[in-house]
Amino acid sequence: MKKSTIYILAIIALALTNLLQLGWSVLKDRLPWDAVPTEESALRVGTALMVSVYGESVLNSTPFRLNYDEKRRAWVISEAISEDINYVGGIPGIVFRKRDGKILSINNSM
Repeated sequence: MKKSTIYILAIIALALTNLLQLGWSVLKDRLPWDAVPTEESALRVGTALMVSVYGESVLNSTPFRLNYDEKRRAWVISEAISEDINYVGGIPGIVFRKRDGKILSINNSM
């Protein structure tokens, strides 16, 4: 095989690789499914995240409150504290994206 033919094949292979990477970067945000599609799955994922961040003791405190934030397209999970309790230090919570489960926020001020 000639050297020029090898160079041309190498250039074509690199161009195809770049084209495939560009296509994936455009399409990955438009996949037809969500990683965390339902409230049940969001509660399981959110509970696991709360335990991994705040420890097992978070399971003994209060039940969790789960909401969906339409603007961010994300699940918001936090401890469900009643209105009549003075809670010092903030309420732990985590916000994670519905599409891929990426954590957007971890804080103690929910």
